[in-house]
This record gives sequence, C-alpha cells and structure tokens, in this order.
Amino acid sequence: MASLYEEQEEACQIFLEFDKNHQIKETKKPDDLQCQEGEGGKFYDITGQSAKQVIKTLVTIINDPCKWPTVKSITEEVKAFYFSIKSQRNGESIEIIYRLEPRPTENQPGNGLSYIVYLEGEKYEGYVKPYQKLIPAIAKAPRKFAEDIQKLFKDNSAIVQDIDLVVKEMYFLFLFEIARRRSNEENKTEVGKLLDKLPIPSAIASIVKLLQETDTERVDEDTLLKTLKSYFRCFGFENTDSCARKEAIIKLNDNIKKQSRSDLPMLDACKKQLEEMYW
Repeated sequence: MASLYEEQEEACQIFLEFDKNHQIKETKKPDDLQCQEGEGGKFYDITGQSAKQVIKTLVTIINDPCKWPTVKSITEEVKAFYFSIKSQRNGESIEIIYRLEPRPTENQPGNGLSYIVYLEGEKYEGYVKPYQKLIPAIAKAPRKFAEDIQKLFKDNSAIVQDIDLVVKEMYFLFLFEIARRRSNEENKTEVGKLLDKLPIPSAIASIVKLLQETDTERVDEDTLLKTLKSYFRCFGFENTDSCARKEAIIKLNDNIKKQSRSDLPMLDACKKQLEEMYW
C-alpha cells in the first residue's frame, strides 16, 4: 500500500501536467509606472488568475528557451520578468509588481530570485527574503495568513484589500517554488531529478491547512515558529539535500494525518486537496 507521501507525489504530477501549447501573452510596461524598474524586461499581467494559472504562466516561461537561459547561456545582463496584479481600493486602481530573475543552476535549471519591486503606487525597496525571515510574521497571525493566502490563490486581484505584506511576499514565492520544479531540461542531474519529484504543491497546501487549524489560544507563537521552521525545510534553507526536504514533508504529513477525516481513497484525497487550494 502506497504511503501518503507517495500518493502526494503522484497527485502532484497529475495536477501539474499542463498543456505544452499554452501561450502566455506579454504586455508592455505600464506607462504610469513611477520608477525605472523593468526597463528591457518582459511584463505579464496576471490579474485575476488563479494560483494554478499563475503557475502555468511561470512554467511556460521557464520552458521557453528564448526567454529562460540555461546555466551555460546566462550572463550578468540577463533580462528579468515582471508580473503585475491590479486591484481596486476606494475606486482607485492599485498595482503590485513582482520581479523574477533567472538564476539557473545545474541541479535546478528553473531556479530564480523573486521579490516585490512595486507596491500600491510606488517603488518598493524589495529584496530576496529567505523563508526564515518571513516565518516570524506568519507565526504572529497564522489563521489570518492561511485565510488570506487561500483568498489570493483563488483570485489574486484581492491582493491589496487588507492583506498583510508577508502574505503578498509569500504568495509569489509559493507559486514560483512549485513552478521552478517543472523545468523540461533534458539533461537534469540526479540531484535535480530528486528535487523535482518532491510534492511541493501538497506540502504548501498542508502547511496552510495546519495554520488554518492552529488554536492560537493553546499554541504560543514561539512553539509555532519552531514548528514552521522545521516544516519549511521542505523548500530547503541552505542546500539541495532532497532527503532532508523529504523528511520535512513526511513530518508534516504525520501531523496532518492526525487531523484528516477524509473518506476518499488517499490519492483522490490528495488530488482534491490540490484542486481546492490552487484552482
């Protein structure tokens, strides 16, 4: 009988089988953008797209040899990509823009750096933040984080409506964390193949479920912070150790299984969880 982890692997592979002919339309740099950010880069308007649609957009870019460089072809002048989400607040149009810089490696050809560069009408001095820098803010309001991230996964145009900054930052990090594993590079290293098999979409969904069901009256912030740091190791803090990342997901699964009450077969339950989270 397959383990929950193995069923998650299969469910994620099925869920992320995208149409290879899917075409993503570029858009021009907004005329009213009040900063020089994006000169020479490629812009995409992802307003209103579900999480799965955004992931599909990212995967299509990563697998376009005319857009995404290989380890051998990358240069210091490589062009970045920009993803715009527009929203309304008090009748005014508000925009947030994410920057994605390709940083392919031998083990992770879909690797890149992502951060916010434009936030609600002005340039934002964003920078690449490791997960451990963001986790403390999540631990302060776990249930609100879970509620808001799910809201954005359904329709990201709600991104400026009473949503904390950490949610806005984590939103794109989560989706790119999934997309970067979908590179079609033919000559992947053995380490790269193991990393790409990790059921990251399921792990993210389980972390959100854990946060959603956190009893803030019984679990103090320090305890939750320690727990989250152990679970977030499934994305890797320092290295590309697929075994350590797999162990983090299994540990997370052991916690989630205690709370699960699904009557569906395990694989179907895994697929349902992905559909509910990302679509």
